[in-house]
Amino acid sequence: MLLSKDLEFQKRSKPEQATILSIASSLISLLTALAEAQDDILEAISRNTTITRFLLLLTSDELASNPDIVSLRSDALACLMILCEDNEELSDKVVNSKEYRTYGTLLSLRKTANSDGVLACGVLHNLFSSLDGQDIALGADNSLLIPTLSQALKTFEPGQMTDAVGWANPVEYQQLALEILASIGTTLNTSAEAEPRKEEKPDVKDDEEMGDADEEISDGEEEGGEEDDDEMDDDELEADMEMVTGADRNEEDSNIDDLPILKTFIDNALPELIRIASLSPTDDASLRLQGHALSALNNIAWSVSLIDFSDLHNAPIQNAWDPVGRALWTQVIAPILATDTADIDLATHVTSLAWGVARSLRGRPNTPFADEHRRFIALYQATKGSPVAQNLEDPFQSLSVKCIGVLGQLALDPAPIDRNRDIGTFLVTLLAGLPETPTADAVEALNQVFDIYADEGYSYDKEVFWNNNFLKHLDETVPKVRTMIKSIDKRANSELRLRADEAVLNLNRFLTYKRKNKPQA
Repeated sequence: MLLSKDLEFQKRSKPEQATILSIASSLISLLTALAEAQDDILEAISRNTTITRFLLLLTSDELASNPDIVSLRSDALACLMILCEDNEELSDKVVNSKEYRTYGTLLSLRKTANSDGVLACGVLHNLFSSLDGQDIALGADNSLLIPTLSQALKTFEPGQMTDAVGWANPVEYQQLALEILASIGTTLNTSAEAEPRKEEKPDVKDDEEMGDADEEISDGEEEGGEEDDDEMDDDELEADMEMVTGADRNEEDSNIDDLPILKTFIDNALPELIRIASLSPTDDASLRLQGHALSALNNIAWSVSLIDFSDLHNAPIQNAWDPVGRALWTQVIAPILATDTADIDLATHVTSLAWGVARSLRGRPNTPFADEHRRFIALYQATKGSPVAQNLEDPFQSLSVKCIGVLGQLALDPAPIDRNRDIGTFLVTLLAGLPETPTADAVEALNQVFDIYADEGYSYDKEVFWNNNFLKHLDETVPKVRTMIKSIDKRANSELRLRADEAVLNLNRFLTYKRKNKPQA
């Protein structure tokens, strides 16, 4: 009846119209619940022409003169947002529909920082993501959404009270705004991933059983000997170390003007994200929004950290980001760490953010890092073995691995010698603690050791690595690491096994390289 072209709905009596709208509202709620329940149901709904016409009508301005129908728009937008996620066919229909011109309405709605404006931004974000690489009318992209989403966050204050329910409740659409910003944050650099430690690693063939093959790690090496030193020349050793440290990564080169989304983030969203992330929550809503703000900042920081700043073409990006990264450390990360929080979720959020920020400031002069490394070491030790600090689906996303990751970044040149010694000793002690040390923790510790001590020219190499006899301690871990490899079920934990294999292979290369480049007494 709403879809009829002869305005049949308008001809009905007020009680009949109220009944029709009640049914329409219930239908939208049912469609939303079903779409969220199962992917195949979502696909069936999105392929139903009548349903999609119904949603496109309610999210357009076709019936905007009727306030009762307009009252259904928020829920209809929420349903359409869910249906358009990773749905190229439906997204294309929304953009190109001539019947209701919903796309134009969405672009108009997104200008206002209210519930419908944020929901329209959510639909548009899913459209842009689903149609990535296609020419969209009006040349719109995610940078168009960030100012509205940022504006919606400005009114949030801890403890704000409201009797509104559903999308009329500011906290609901403010949380959605943060979720959209977090998703956009992963798209700043199309060649980069926002997940920690997803960098390229040397290829390890499936049939290379590193834990079982004696030829990969010789008996002589297990005893700290110097096998094969004479069989590798300096160029081969340098090539091996490039593989170990990931020096041959190929991130996308970009100028700040080539990344309009990052530019808009810096200009609009980051001040609000930092404000909310640095709050002292006084209620559940504030705590929830703080977590979402930290997630958004984490995604942005990781995307930036994967840009190749060794390329001078990217200097404008680094210069624009530098004060942001420092502000994140001093205004968000350090204050939260100073509270010695017992909230594992909050600790995980801030540790992941710290890892990304530390990576993004890698090699910069006068970094804002103080004694936070001691707090990360204490956090690791305080949560060691705690089930709530583990991630069973992906152990590399656990709090313990993130602590090790950020510590590795804080130890990098030009880190002060004392900080480097604290962290280096901690990492080597973790490896010496095998088999009690969790496998993912050991793998991450190895990777960080490789990065920290890869270059004998680093200021701390002789003072810390050699004077503290790290080579001997690492040699002694080789048989323990081999035993660790054998304990991993390759079928049940394929990624863990692969990354452990790579770490062991790189350990062999690393030890050979360090022996070859031992400083003169």
